[in-house]
Amino acid sequence: MISILCCLILGFQAEVVETFMPENTVLVVSVNPQAIVDTPAFLRLKVRALALHKDLEGALAGLEKFAPLEEIREITLIVPADAQLRRNVRVLVRGNMRIPHLVKMAADKGFIPADEFENGAFMLRPGKGVSFGVGVLPDGTLVLAEPAVLKRNLKKLGLAETAPLEPVMQSALGEVRIGAALWGAGSIPKDFALLAGMAADLPIGQLDRFHFYGDVFENFDFHCYLTLRSGSDAEAFADDLRELAGLPSEKKGKASEKKKGKGQRARKKAVSKGGALSLVKDLVIKPVGGGVEVHFTFLRE
Repeated sequence: MISILCCLILGFQAEVVETFMPENTVLVVSVNPQAIVDTPAFLRLKVRALALHKDLEGALAGLEKFAPLEEIREITLIVPADAQLRRNVRVLVRGNMRIPHLVKMAADKGFIPADEFENGAFMLRPGKGVSFGVGVLPDGTLVLAEPAVLKRNLKKLGLAETAPLEPVMQSALGEVRIGAALWGAGSIPKDFALLAGMAADLPIGQLDRFHFYGDVFENFDFHCYLTLRSGSDAEAFADDLRELAGLPSEKKGKASEKKKGKGQRARKKAVSKGGALSLVKDLVIKPVGGGVEVHFTFLRE
């Protein structure tokens, strides 16, 4: 069974967590929209984003319309190890949703009422051009997933006993700070397909697990801790991260200087264009214990 800790962290009923978080889960990310859109930091982000990209106006307006409904408490993304981009990913939306209103909204978007289950849940199949189905649970929780995955899990909701999460993933969830506007935790299987091609400049294979959280009000303060596999060199890993971020390296030698110069040039270019890096302040990367801590402030005045 999924641990009680996981259920408390996610805030969902135990049977929902147990059903939709498979034993091979490698990433969980959760966000509280209301804790973000009503803050000075988000208002500044909106001004900066619209100044750079006029096409974001519609997306930001949609987010503002969506979040303050006081019906949405949490949006949680669950990614299994066998996920390929959007395939097999599950999204849970928790809150005090009005089911008739949800059904009408879904119908307006082309979703078709399809299956009803003995446990009180029902499913809306996607219309043309949509790749995911929508499950509606008796408590109003929404689940977005591929239709086949959704139907299989809705059918067994509350009926089938589930296998426990991998110990590494349980540890990652146990280390995360709950209550933040944004938080996440994950493990790093050595054969995780989504990491293919990402390890060219960073030894991703040394990572065992990670957790992060972000506090949002006047600024966005981001904190992350990367736990390395046993026998890994935390100082060397931290130095690689610093080099990629364009920060001064503690290493000596031509190879290190070359990578540092590449990172500094990339960072300078991104900042000069007014991109996301131009909003990052006080970036700190340092080895701590058997891992690496990363801290930065986003949107600081």
